[in-house]
Amino acid sequence: MTEDLKPLLVALHGWGARGAFFEDLKGRLSTLCDTIAPDLAGHGSRQYQDEVRLSDLAAQIDGIVAAQPEDRPVFLLGWSMGAAAAFTYLERYGAVRISGLIIEDMAPKPLNDESWRLGIGNGYSADDIKATLEQVRAGWARYGRRVWRATFANPDIAKRFESDPLYAAFLDNREAPMESAWKNLMELDARALIERLECPVLALMGESSHVYGPELADWYEKTLKQGEIYQLSGAGHAPHLEQPANFAGHVMHFMQKHC
Repeated sequence: MTEDLKPLLVALHGWGARGAFFEDLKGRLSTLCDTIAPDLAGHGSRQYQDEVRLSDLAAQIDGIVAAQPEDRPVFLLGWSMGAAAAFTYLERYGAVRISGLIIEDMAPKPLNDESWRLGIGNGYSADDIKATLEQVRAGWARYGRRVWRATFANPDIAKRFESDPLYAAFLDNREAPMESAWKNLMELDARALIERLECPVLALMGESSHVYGPELADWYEKTLKQGEIYQLSGAGHAPHLEQPANFAGHVMHFMQKHC
């Protein structure tokens, strides 16, 4: 790698969000790396794509990675659905070009069943999907407010962020791609991938997440071959927004260690 070529961080946003949600993190890491935070299919500038499949998101990632010089360290950061996209990329394309994976508050399998109880909180299972999709179809702007409140550790933090342009951006989604993305996300099961993954992994989980419980961090601790796992105090499902300095510090240390 040439001296003037920085490592690259590919930051992948969650369901209902967009690349702009990583602008603060991008600034905090600017001396260390370049950051690309694309709008994933069905979101932001690509919200008029009605069908959102994890395989398409993986292809988006591959397009970015394949365009980089072979000697450039590339790291993937996946927040929630973004981590699902990263898992799918690694399953389909392998980890040969990836220097490290950063998982932000996401399970390898969001749906609970008889074999898995570490998915979405309150035992969210296949029986609950229909109700979620009906609420999405009834109007994202209304349902999105509920999702927003559940994203943060407590109502005060959620309310504070409602004055941020990111809140309006989150509500600016179309029902069809949100429905498609959720259905595809609920089909994810990357447990076998996590068990065999050889590349270094950093898992940053929200200690007060309403989406995933603390037991998931324990599972990652036991399962990952090269894993560093941290539960960030004062953070819910969006640690990079709720604890930005702490989150960025962990990411920076991880990237410096594995460049």
